[in-house]
Amino acid sequence: MDQKKPQASLGREVTKHMKEGEELLAKGAAALGDVASAAEKMLVAEERDSAASPQGNDIKASIPRTTAQHTLYVISWIALLFGITDIVTSLISGYAVLMGISPAFSTDITHLGGYLVGGSNQYLLFYGFVIALGMLQMLTGFLGIRAANDASKVNPFRALCYGIALLLVVVALWAWGNGKIIIFDPMVIITTIVYVGILSNLGERVKSEYDAGISGTTFMRSRYQRVLHFIAVTTIVINVAYFVVYALLFGAADMSNYVSIPYTTEIRVFVAGIRPLSLLLDTISALFTLFVAAIALRGSNNARYIRPFVIVQFLVTSFNVAALIVSALFLGLSEVQASSVGAIVYNLITLYLGIRIEMGLPDSIVAKVLSHIKKNHTVS
Repeated sequence: MDQKKPQASLGREVTKHMKEGEELLAKGAAALGDVASAAEKMLVAEERDSAASPQGNDIKASIPRTTAQHTLYVISWIALLFGITDIVTSLISGYAVLMGISPAFSTDITHLGGYLVGGSNQYLLFYGFVIALGMLQMLTGFLGIRAANDASKVNPFRALCYGIALLLVVVALWAWGNGKIIIFDPMVIITTIVYVGILSNLGERVKSEYDAGISGTTFMRSRYQRVLHFIAVTTIVINVAYFVVYALLFGAADMSNYVSIPYTTEIRVFVAGIRPLSLLLDTISALFTLFVAAIALRGSNNARYIRPFVIVQFLVTSFNVAALIVSALFLGLSEVQASSVGAIVYNLITLYLGIRIEMGLPDSIVAKVLSHIKKNHTVS
């Protein structure tokens, strides 16, 4: 009887924490929806007059998406990219192990949630686990993108999210029956937040909007708008993934003081080696890139709003080109970094797309300026 009381008390405490976690996840999902709605109000611009729309034979209608579908679309692409990364890196590492090359990480990676993954084949078992996780992420991304493009196909995505949630409950209860509490394990927490707190709520919202007959906004885009839209979405996904990775690393470094986490030593060394000033500058750069990508996305949705992007991107490109020239002149060509050249190429491509979109407007300022320059050149 005395032993059952502590177990009952522990059970009530765990149940209390689980309820608090569910409430927190629900609030987080609601906040994410509010942010997405606010972002859509900023990025989505309704067609007020056809005279201000781009002209041409290449205009095509976009896939209509609601706010929930837009959010699900971006998150699904992030999941897909993470899944591909997990599979590719694990295949390369597994091949290296098979060829007799020393693994890049120490053996503490074999301890997941307090359990030893394997013996002599511990690395291969771990990489197999990561490949399976990557396949799950790719499946999640594929089904999420499918639902974001067509709300009538959201049920397989919802079934996957609920299946994973059920699996988490079964694993947690099985571990509890063996005297272990794994609901506070980082991997379990992250999976719960992603699938239960975010993705399942988005799936339910897409389903409810579809049942209510709510349809998303359709945009009329030229080929330049479609390309710029793809680049802008890709840029946003990459930069959001950057913040997610850093948040996970800092969170894991802190939680490793309390629970067992894979790569504990490597994570702590990496976090300890981050310079605050470098982190601050990288964060500012990523936020600015997100801002530029957001106004590019707005212009790709409605050409009447492309001019702010053209102005900002022209200034950014001019600064980067000037900085590259100064670096090459004073420090030599050997000091020019490939990343700087790649950034300029990216900026030039997006600037060109923005200018071509602006030139497609009936009241194009760029077209008028070029026409005036051409006229003066002809007269002279």
